[in-house]
Amino acid sequence: MGKRFTYLIIAIFSIVFAAGAQPQKAFKIFAEKIAKARAVSFEFENASLRLKGKLIAAKNGKFRAETRGRIFVCDGTAIWNYSPSENKVIVSKKDDSGDEIRIEEFALNFPKYFAPLEYSDYNSSDLKSAWKIKLIPKKKDKFADLKYCSIYLDKTKNYPKALELIFEDGTTERWLFRSFKIINPPKEAFVFKIPKNCEIVDLRDF
Repeated sequence: MGKRFTYLIIAIFSIVFAAGAQPQKAFKIFAEKIAKARAVSFEFENASLRLKGKLIAAKNGKFRAETRGRIFVCDGTAIWNYSPSENKVIVSKKDDSGDEIRIEEFALNFPKYFAPLEYSDYNSSDLKSAWKIKLIPKKKDKFADLKYCSIYLDKTKNYPKALELIFEDGTTERWLFRSFKIINPPKEAFVFKIPKNCEIVDLRDF
């Protein structure tokens, strides 16, 4: 999932409940909403990557992502990558090198990294009616391979419905979202419970 999955998380976390009567108002509203939020949860789907699942992401860098065949849990310092079919978990350090912007940093400083370029009214068979906001990164060193992205915001329910990532190499990824919520996550959401007879591969010392 890597860097592009990180883009997914940080972009959605930053736009949470940012819709308004006009798309231009979204960037004034989201800051107030996100300042009060501890975490968000939503279901996601990417047809091109054949990836579907659900995610809980918190400002403190913790997250839990569940897909078919994989469970990823980050407790803030380590990431647990678990395969139920193999009953095997690989533990690695959370990367805080600065090569990729962290979820909580982006969520609190969104205007610093992205700027709105275009606003438009969007209608399609899958998304219905939505606001489309095209965003460009202000600092290319943080998103060197990302050209721009487009967020599609529901006009009435005030949540993101889709995200499109357009990369410098011409490739595009489209993510769809459902059941988007601001939540107070339970502590156990970010704790990986080791199953019985699970094989553990700990890479934190490497």
